[in-house]
Amino acid sequence: MNKKNTSKKFSQNKRTRSRDHYRSHQSGQVIIGALLLFLTISITVLVGIATPVAIQVRSAADFLQSKQSYISADVLNEEALYRLNKGKTLPSSIVLSFNDATSTALISDVGSKKQVLATGVSGLFTRLSQSLFTQGQGGFALNYGTQVGIGGIRMEGSPTINGNVIANSDIIGSGVSTINGNVVVASVSPQVVDASNEGVYPPPSNVIFGKSASTQDFAQSFTVSTTTELSNIAVYIKKTGSPGNVNVYITTNSGSSPSSSYIAQATLNKTQVSSSYYWIPITFNTKISFTPGTTYWIVFDAGSNSSSKNYSIAMNTSSSYPGTSKSGVYGGTWSSPLSNSDAYFQIYLGDPSKISGVVVNGSAYGDIINNSTISGTLYCESGTGNNKDCNASSSTPNAITYPYSDTNISNWKTEATNGGVYNGNLTIEGVTATTTGPLKINGNLKVSASGRMSVTGTIYVTGNVVIEGVGDLSLASSYGSRSGVIVADGTVQITSSASLSGSGTTGSYITVVTTSGCGGISTTCTNPAVALSGNSDAVVVFAPNGKIKFEGSARANALIAYAIDLSGNVRVNYNSALSTISYDDSTSGGGSTSWITDTWKEISF
Repeated sequence: MNKKNTSKKFSQNKRTRSRDHYRSHQSGQVIIGALLLFLTISITVLVGIATPVAIQVRSAADFLQSKQSYISADVLNEEALYRLNKGKTLPSSIVLSFNDATSTALISDVGSKKQVLATGVSGLFTRLSQSLFTQGQGGFALNYGTQVGIGGIRMEGSPTINGNVIANSDIIGSGVSTINGNVVVASVSPQVVDASNEGVYPPPSNVIFGKSASTQDFAQSFTVSTTTELSNIAVYIKKTGSPGNVNVYITTNSGSSPSSSYIAQATLNKTQVSSSYYWIPITFNTKISFTPGTTYWIVFDAGSNSSSKNYSIAMNTSSSYPGTSKSGVYGGTWSSPLSNSDAYFQIYLGDPSKISGVVVNGSAYGDIINNSTISGTLYCESGTGNNKDCNASSSTPNAITYPYSDTNISNWKTEATNGGVYNGNLTIEGVTATTTGPLKINGNLKVSASGRMSVTGTIYVTGNVVIEGVGDLSLASSYGSRSGVIVADGTVQITSSASLSGSGTTGSYITVVTTSGCGGISTTCTNPAVALSGNSDAVVVFAPNGKIKFEGSARANALIAYAIDLSGNVRVNYNSALSTISYDDSTSGGGSTSWITDTWKEISF
């Protein structure tokens, strides 16, 4: 091969390599460009996605802080209403902190109403809530589906209580006993009178307190014989005019007079005291164990004085009780109002009570809780066989009093008697829409067969009440949203397909009251004070001295008694409207007037 051909060939190869290199370089640039384009698009997409997500996260955080600020403010409105209805101290301001929120409430009087202005702050957010609370006329606060005294509650079969339950004694269940609500068992059961002083009736003398500056307050000394915790006290008392509530203290002894500091505090509600003497129970908000033989004092602090608005406490002038009574001013000077005289009073003590064998779809509070299933928090000092361990962070409350007092019952009896008196047994059988009331019946009341009774006023029956067959007893439509009362001194039987109902307007109920002690404090009768097995649409049953036997497929809205037995497929269906149940104004004297909501709203700056 000659040089010329060799050189030509080399030149051709060189051109081919250059062309291939160019093509390769051009291809690499395309790939890099495509990669950069992909990265640019990806980053753009990611930024597009991340930005709204970040905004949503921030918005959610802002919403949470805003919601926390409102809730923290709103909670103080509820706290104020709770304190008003429980007779607890309501200061001029309340501060609350939880999680990252802080709230402050300012409480003021607006005429006869209470205004609560609450400010909640969480992070950068501030929200305001305002409420006005007023006292309902003739209103009563029924806050529990079932409330029982020292006789306790027994549940067997498959009974259900839809509502909260509070008991001053044991709650014992078997079968499938269900409570859809919170359960509270007081720390004392059974109650025993450890110290007391009484005399003849009517009392021979009295001491007036709250009438003048020097005798504004009253005190009575006492001792106990055991360290068993205090349940409550009772005092025989009446009022003149319309005085205010009374602070009641338990104090130690200081120089033969009450000390200036107290170990427990309670409130004597003015509405539970009437112009006639009655035993009024008083429950304290602190558990106390006394030292036997040590002198203590019950102090009644009226807080103000008026010649036309005051209280009179019954006194035994021939008392053998080894105590002392004093008049004066709490924290000031005391003197003896009557020589050799002590007040009519009673000191109740008791032992820890328990909950056993129930299903609670809520929280449970008790000293001893056994063999129960609790969906909420289980607050107890000891327990076995439960679905969770005891939480001992909350102390069990002391016994509570009934929502109705002896004064209320007496006023209802008077209301009925003023309407007229029927002497003999009254039987309504096969008669449609018989209108009755207000009326006192000196005998028994019986509504049976297809008898229908429309109640237009308070009924007082000195004997027994029987509603049976397909008998129907209801309130007249004129009651509107108010409730009516039937009071019996004897027993009450509501059986078969008998029914009770309100006026047909929401908030209207029939309240059946019996003073019978059968099945309760009385040992002379074995039947219950109330036997309830029929149908009932809107009914509250109150038997403060006896037992309610609730069986079959019966229904009721609230049961309140010394003792309660539930069996079969019974249901207690509590309605929140009962928290402000109201009666005729003329029957409400001495009623436990409750605070209700006038307005409740969020406000802006």
